[in-house]
Amino acid sequence: MKPFAALMVSGALASAAWAQEPATIPLDYQCENGARFALALDRKSDLIYGAILGRPVLLEHVISGSRARYAERDAADRGGRYELWMKGDEAMLNWATGDDSLTLLSGCRIVE
Repeated sequence: MKPFAALMVSGALASAAWAQEPATIPLDYQCENGARFALALDRKSDLIYGAILGRPVLLEHVISGSRARYAERDAADRGGRYELWMKGDEAMLNWATGDDSLTLLSGCRIVE
């Protein structure tokens, strides 16, 4: 097979594999205190949506250091916003107000 043809075939296989990936990734967490919450990551928009503590949320990706961080847009009408910090299959949920942050749920791990 000619190099160009091989490249076309491998590119087509990679595209087919990507197309088979789910559009959303479920993020079902159970925390050390027994609390659970279920979210979903939309791969295309890089948004997380679902419900936290019974409240619908939409979290956007925020630049951070070594962890993935997702947060609600400014929610001044509620006095703060949810922030989800993730690393691997672990997560921590905070309530952020201005420069302050209170950990609501910690030791959260993805369950299947």
